[in-house]
Amino acid sequence: MRTSVLGLYIFGLVTVSASSGHRSSKRQEPVVNGTSNCSNPAIRKEWRDVDRATQQNYISAVKCLRTKPARVNIYPGATLYDDFTTVHMSLSEGIHFVAQFLPWHRWFVNLYETALKDCGYNGNAIYWDWTRDAGPNVINSPIFDPVTGFGGTGTNVTTRSPVATGPFVNFTVVAYADYSGEKYFGRPHYLDRNFISMVTRDNVVYAIPATEDGSMLSERYTETMMNNIMNNGKDFESFREPFEGIPHAAIHDTIGGDMSPSSSPNEPLFWLHHTNVDRWWWKWQHLNNSVNALQYTGNTLRGSSVLDATAQDFMPFLGLMGVDDLPVSDVLLTNTSKLCYTYDY
Repeated sequence: MRTSVLGLYIFGLVTVSASSGHRSSKRQEPVVNGTSNCSNPAIRKEWRDVDRATQQNYISAVKCLRTKPARVNIYPGATLYDDFTTVHMSLSEGIHFVAQFLPWHRWFVNLYETALKDCGYNGNAIYWDWTRDAGPNVINSPIFDPVTGFGGTGTNVTTRSPVATGPFVNFTVVAYADYSGEKYFGRPHYLDRNFISMVTRDNVVYAIPATEDGSMLSERYTETMMNNIMNNGKDFESFREPFEGIPHAAIHDTIGGDMSPSSSPNEPLFWLHHTNVDRWWWKWQHLNNSVNALQYTGNTLRGSSVLDATAQDFMPFLGLMGVDDLPVSDVLLTNTSKLCYTYDY
């Protein structure tokens, strides 16, 4: 059975208690002294809620990134698309299971959105609301449709293998990470996947192909699960920790292939997944009249119990897209001129 770095956390978590849901789209945006608010924020929507032309425009822009020269990855033939994976792989230990997980990926998604627009994309970042699919047939989600989505699992349903259907068949990427954590920044291969579900037999958990069980770990990313995490997150750390460890990790693990280890930005679905991760953080920030908007604490070192993170800590990006590193405080609010976006719900 494969084990990903992200998925290891799932099994040690305490189950959170049930609470009521949150789906209000009317939110009071926080205002901070000295903060420049944006007057016309971009509205990020779910994949199924944007028109077909926008979907096609998005896919075309993703492919366009593979025609742009790399700035970070020095492997011959590497592209701008590979730069995103290279940076994520290089910094992986410092941006997962630490306080910076949410703000770092918020800015990472923003940089990717900028890159897509430089490639002719006319829309905004798009998310995949996996709670809409959670259930026995996740594998039949429109997100995996070969025509209107991102395609399905690999050519060999029992192991990591090249994507078999959809717009990313024979989609070459350069950076590679294996399930044991080894990283190779110059190992060209076709984007691969390995959709799985988990079953328990004789008290032992097994990974099986999602073609045999289409639930794809969805018990870990239901709306009930998310509402539990939201309502039990009394501060930033108590929200971030189970959120990262359960639903976030489950999506990485169930898609598998490039998506499971630190090479996950190779997977085009990574970006819709992490835009949704950002959306849930945004929703949590806006609970109770945005009382959580500027909350930020936690550990700076993976595995440390010392909560020493501050909003003045800088986030590294290794020159990705030619931008400088920036402090966490720059991205805590999305309604500023730095980010200037909101979500449809």
